Amino acid sequence: MHNNLNKKNKEFSIREEIMDLLPDICFFVSKDGNFVKVNQKAVNVFGYTEEELLSSTFFDFISNDYITQYREIVQTCLTTGKQQKLVIEIITKSGEKRVIELTIAKYPAKKIIPEPFCFLVAKDITDEKQKEIELLRFSNIAHYSINPLEITDVSGKIIYVNPAFEKASGYKKEELIGQNPNIFSSGKHPQQFWDKMWEVIKSGKVWSGEIENKRRNGEPFYTHLLISPIVNNDGKTIGYCVIHT
Repeated sequence: MHNNLNKKNKEFSIREEIMDLLPDICFFVSKDGNFVKVNQKAVNVFGYTEEELLSSTFFDFISNDYITQYREIVQTCLTTGKQQKLVIEIITKSGEKRVIELTIAKYPAKKIIPEPFCFLVAKDITDEKQKEIELLRFSNIAHYSINPLEITDVSGKIIYVNPAFEKASGYKKEELIGQNPNIFSSGKHPQQFWDKMWEVIKSGKVWSGEIENKRRNGEPFYTHLLISPIVNNDGKTIGYCVIHT
């Protein structure tokens, strides 16, 4: 009996060591929210020592707006035994709010721990959520801008136009998506003009110039073009933002 208990304790200890190797926040909590075990990533993100966390409950760190939802999800997990997912906001020791995506799984009762509890893996998605907010803001600005605006991929194919662009060009959005902007070409600019433009924007710089375009009905329209590369976190160009002024 003693040997079996030692074996179970050793197995649990090994699981704890594995937790510290995982890149995401991991911890065990009781049905009442008490921390049972936390990994090093949890210590780093919450900003508290392991001892401080183990003497606290997870509820102490959840923003008030999410507590009821978390309780319900945990109860569902413990009742059904099925894995649950939830996005909540936590508050760290410094007062910073972080958005985490929780995956909650039921950990069955063992002889060494008579009650079932939950194993939680939390992915910090604060930066992703901030990018979503920034993208939404940009989308709203682009959509309601009085200036015609288009976005292309790296090859120059149109992937977005705003209503002002539809009005200026005479084309509907559905007619333009996937098209090359040369659909508006008036033929008044030599190839060297466009080659120079591509040379500038491919180098990561902003290009601007006066051009003559052609509307859907064949009428010319003159515009000052501003083309700016769109880059990702690695500094790689993933598209171009084109503003007509």
